[in-house]
Amino acid sequence: MKALFFAANLLLAAVTSFAVQASSIWFATENAVQQLDSDTHQIVTTLPLPKVKALAVDANDGRLLVLTERKIFKFSADGVNLWEIVLADIGLSEGKRLAANPYDGSLWLASDKNLVRLDSQGRLLNAWSTPGSVKRVTLALDESLWLLGANKVWHYSAQWRTSRQPQSFRFV
Repeated sequence: MKALFFAANLLLAAVTSFAVQASSIWFATENAVQQLDSDTHQIVTTLPLPKVKALAVDANDGRLLVLTERKIFKFSADGVNLWEIVLADIGLSEGKRLAANPYDGSLWLASDKNLVRLDSQGRLLNAWSTPGSVKRVTLALDESLWLLGANKVWHYSAQWRTSRQPQSFRFV
């Protein structure tokens, strides 16, 4: 199961970063996040971060977002730590899911029944309770947000930008 999780992270980071920097792929191992130069096939950066839950790359500038059990980090394209936030400080007991917004650099974090949106600098923009436990978070091209739960899908329209509580629709 762990191998599948790390393979999924490798695929996510590779596909996302390909558009930004074709010669670099980020992936997570059990105790680190590493950057592979795809031209030389050499590891060029190692970030010692245990218990990584998710990776995402900002399509605008190649910056890396790393979600661990207790923190969210943002690194420059070459691995310099730009900021880190303790999840408890923004109302999350632990991190489970991550989605980056390529349009404005914001990011979405989900734990069991909580959803948080941070700006590109890591400042808290919004926080909501979700109708159920969140298993996956995906931002669509129209900036609407899709949450996958246990046998349920919630779709939050792009109006979350102007409303306090997003409207959701449940599909069973």
